[in-house]
Amino acid sequence: MIRVALISSLVVCVLAGVVPRSRKIFDGGKIVNGFDLDIKDAPYQVSIQTDWGFHFCGGSLIAPDIILTAAHCVEDNPPPSEISIYMGSSDRKRGGHRRAAINIIYHENYDEEEIFNDVALIRIERPFTLSDKIQTIPLASSDPAPGSTALASGWGDLFEDDERPSPRHLQGVYLSTISLEDCRYAYGDSAIQDENLCAYTEDKDTCQGDSGGPLAVDGTLVGVVSWGAGCAMRGAPGVYASVADYSDWIAKTIEIL
Repeated sequence: MIRVALISSLVVCVLAGVVPRSRKIFDGGKIVNGFDLDIKDAPYQVSIQTDWGFHFCGGSLIAPDIILTAAHCVEDNPPPSEISIYMGSSDRKRGGHRRAAINIIYHENYDEEEIFNDVALIRIERPFTLSDKIQTIPLASSDPAPGSTALASGWGDLFEDDERPSPRHLQGVYLSTISLEDCRYAYGDSAIQDENLCAYTEDKDTCQGDSGGPLAVDGTLVGVVSWGAGCAMRGAPGVYASVADYSDWIAKTIEIL
């Protein structure tokens, strides 16, 4: 069933190229064909911003003072002293709470060219106070079955190459998880790690600026937004770091963060 949608994708992806889904400070970010999402329905969502308030990546609160995000969000962006973590509001500029980052560790085997091992942790200066708008999210112990409905969320433009300012209101999109076999059929065997998780729903997707943000199934964090070919391109799945596959790294790294 999913293979029919993926038949033309290999050619499409080679022509389009693959890109990390962060802003890298200057690029746009987006949820494609999503909907306004109340922060109470994704209270674990964080906005990773510069210290002057510019959103460039997403993340997930996994402990009151720990954020899980993508390595490519922090590998060559500002140092911790210039990064601010904002959460607790659907509006990325108003009504939320802010904490300064004090330490960042990304995966020691992160490969920026292949976009492998694309996970990182951020510790903040002091814990967030939990409420109905600020909650930690539990980590998955196994990948969801193909065909599971997953919620991705983030702030950003509503379509690819949109030059307007990205919307201030949090966006959400429901996507269907697919097997690694189908994902490799789209991108080629060497492009997809065993530690990846993929999701695809025609005309819907995450994109630049959503990097590092959550992919959740039934309130459990299953993926970290990583990369893809274009945004909502036909036959081109979104690629995520599998939270379950990095659970040991997460636990070990929290101890030294």
